[in-house]
Amino acid sequence: AVTAAPQPTPAPVAAAEPRFHTVVAGDTLSRIARQYLGNAQRWPEILEANRGQLADERSLAVGQRIRIP
Repeated sequence: AVTAAPQPTPAPVAAAEPRFHTVVAGDTLSRIARQYLGNAQRWPEILEANRGQLADERSLAVGQRIRIP
């Protein structure tokens, strides 16, 4: 009988590390979206990912650490 060679176990796919941004003077969600997501129009995604600490797009505070989706 021919025995099959053991198949290598695939490496587990690492979950993407969450990214964070510390707000500096002059930052806007649009600017942060352009920096991390490549498109200023995607700022609502950042707002949604930070609903617990951002009431709206104008509630950024210098020194605040926000999650980047």
